[in-house]
Amino acid sequence: MKKLFVVSVISILVYANFANADWQFLTGGYITGIKIVGQHGWTAESDGRVRHTSNSGLTWVLQTTPTTQRLYGCDFSDSLCGWVTGDGGVILHTTNSGQTWTQQTSGTGVRISGTFCVSPLKVWVCGASGTIRMTVDGGQNWVGCVSGVTQTLNDIYFTDSLHGWACGASGKITYTADGGQTWTPLTSSVSSSLQSIIFSDTLRGWACGTSGVVINTANGGQNWTLQTSGTSSALYGIACGDSLHLWMAGIGGELRYTSDGGTTWLGQTSPGPHWYLNCYATDLNHVWVVGAGGAIVATTDAGTTWNCQTGATCSGLRRVHFANATTGWCTGNDGTIVATTDSGRTWIRQNSGYTEWIWGIDFINTIYGMAVGDAGTILKTSDGGQNWSPLYSGTTNDFADVDVACAERTMAVGAAGLIAMTSNSGGVWNVLNPITSQDLKGVYFASELYAWVVGASGTILHTSDFGTTWYPETSNSTQTLYGVEFIGLNDGWIVGTGGVILHTSNGGQTWTSQNSNTTAALYRLSFYNALNGMAVGGGTTNSTALITHDGGNTWTPTTAVPTSIGLWGVDMVSPTLAYAAANGGIICRYIEGAGIEQENSIPVNSHYRLTTVCKDVIKITYNISNANKPIHLKIYDLSGKLIYSENLNNVRAGTNTLSLHGSVLKNGVFFYEIGEAKGKLIHIN
Repeated sequence: MKKLFVVSVISILVYANFANADWQFLTGGYITGIKIVGQHGWTAESDGRVRHTSNSGLTWVLQTTPTTQRLYGCDFSDSLCGWVTGDGGVILHTTNSGQTWTQQTSGTGVRISGTFCVSPLKVWVCGASGTIRMTVDGGQNWVGCVSGVTQTLNDIYFTDSLHGWACGASGKITYTADGGQTWTPLTSSVSSSLQSIIFSDTLRGWACGTSGVVINTANGGQNWTLQTSGTSSALYGIACGDSLHLWMAGIGGELRYTSDGGTTWLGQTSPGPHWYLNCYATDLNHVWVVGAGGAIVATTDAGTTWNCQTGATCSGLRRVHFANATTGWCTGNDGTIVATTDSGRTWIRQNSGYTEWIWGIDFINTIYGMAVGDAGTILKTSDGGQNWSPLYSGTTNDFADVDVACAERTMAVGAAGLIAMTSNSGGVWNVLNPITSQDLKGVYFASELYAWVVGASGTILHTSDFGTTWYPETSNSTQTLYGVEFIGLNDGWIVGTGGVILHTSNGGQTWTSQNSNTTAALYRLSFYNALNGMAVGGGTTNSTALITHDGGNTWTPTTAVPTSIGLWGVDMVSPTLAYAAANGGIICRYIEGAGIEQENSIPVNSHYRLTTVCKDVIKITYNISNANKPIHLKIYDLSGKLIYSENLNNVRAGTNTLSLHGSVLKNGVFFYEIGEAKGKLIHIN
């Protein structure tokens, strides 16, 4: 959205157009499998991603795989030879540490969640519908086994080439003593879904699962005893240092440890409220834990201290906002606010002081912003998020979105028609009597006085006096409307479920449907100017990202979105650059067309500086030596497209000041020409 603009002149950059558009994965995702061999390690992740470390996790690098299916299981026989498995019966194999991955023919189309190998030739996998398959030739041929169960099997473990166990839904455990030729179901005495199983030898083993369940056996699984885990959180991974020292990991940052074989389990301090999905130990001190949001945490002292090896986000992101091309924030569950100052290359978790969902966030510059969440939560920062302070909102209803018009004025909306406003920087919030009983999902200021609110059942509300009076608008839609954005006072767009995109060119007097070419839910949209915008959405197994360069007359699906999970947030920071956020804590970046070809310095003969006193006005101060000829202002985006032009009148020789409405530009980088000064690059901060 439009912000407080400060623009300075720097040397010109010459840009070339490139034909290919591309999404880039930045961070996050579900990491479900991990294996460490010496200093090498690998992960199995959502959307076909595998990460590799060659230095015990100091750095992790994404590897290229031939699939976009979600991966679950990961095991290596040595530092070169390994397998990862996942949805759709996917089995990937490498013989060179993951430099190249090839897909093997698994012989099944079901999810394969567990993987275990005892050599470069002998491997077992397990998955949905009681599936167990094995190979004795490194995966050239995979054959099915009769597991004796029909429930999903989540994990599989072998102590040698003969003795193995698999566990899964409804407390099911099945066992083999002949290398998988035959399997015998065992009685676990629990009904919870067992997610992970491990043995220290052929007799002593443990399994953990939902509801904090952990069981152990001392006779190879013939009998299982329920242990007290000390938590009711779902436990997804268990790791074994030896028969006494074990670790378990689960949702909500749950880390449990025992030094007596499970007689007592104690909690350990997690470096974040992550949803942990697996763990792996190489000895009594070195343990890795992985999970949602791209979390990889490790300990070298048996868990006394845990350190993040990746900049983890959370299990679900909902909003993304950038103040400029480099500085941005994302919000999500568990009170998550993560920030970047380097265009998304690294993300740092900020301390929100809150543990529930944060649904909305907005900044007017790089330092002043507001965030809102469940139970009437409103947070404020004046230092870019280094410190967040809770504000008293006067309500306990859930907020869904927030928009900051200027430092003084902010509006937040939420459940059951909730609208709250402040005109004194959050000191006092005015909670309005409900204008509607519908849940409100989005809010946007077209100016400091004009605001738009959208919500369930096609709800559109409008105010032109900062909420003193409200006008319901006719949407001709019954869909839930999630996002709204305006460029100026007249041009606006709204998105919602069912692929709905609505547009107005007359300040909301009439709304017309634009063809989105999708029926997927659209949750957010962002427009850079009146021509260039993006809308995102999707579902639990698909993602949608649409782009327009003609104000929505045509919406084009973007390709190669790096997640199969719906996108919930988007911010377009230039006509060719956008950031999006999704479930799994995924953050990705879209770059289209323009890139830097070369950089040349051009002498600057005049001095320019743009300042502003409020977000709706851009003031350009410039010098003109000859006022006897026509003076024109032209502004171009980075692709070279003319996005604004104006003939300037009453220009005099010397210093002049030009004022533009803030809706002309959004945050980004532009070329402009004014008078004899041509080809200067300006950057809105």
